[in-house]
Amino acid sequence: MAWYECIGGSGGGSSHNYSTDEQIVGTWIDGKTLYEKTKYLSNYAITANTSQNIPLSIGNIEKVVSCNGSMSNSTKTTWRALPFYDVGAPTDSTFIWIDTSKDNLILRSNSNWTSSDILITVRYTKSSL
Repeated sequence: MAWYECIGGSGGGSSHNYSTDEQIVGTWIDGKTLYEKTKYLSNYAITANTSQNIPLSIGNIEKVVSCNGSMSNSTKTTWRALPFYDVGAPTDSTFIWIDTSKDNLILRSNSNWTSSDILITVRYTKSSL
């Protein structure tokens, strides 16, 4: 099982089209094709201290190059970057992981969230079958 903790990334270029469909966005340092996909969850509820397994529907992920995103409060007036960790209040944190063996995005928070909009963009390479 391969787990990758998602800790940010960069966009590159002056123009970028995000998509919920897989798209080719470049070439990784080992010469493999670099893909990207954005997962969008609308009005999503998170239960505190419970891992939420969200299907990515990608398949054959070899390396996760970057994974980052944002999530809103229930009124969509405040957004926080993901992953989020408040050093001053460590009980207020939200983390994201990728489990490539199950093709899942895993979301875990120390707090309950209701009606959140969540946007997570994953960049990755694929293994050949």
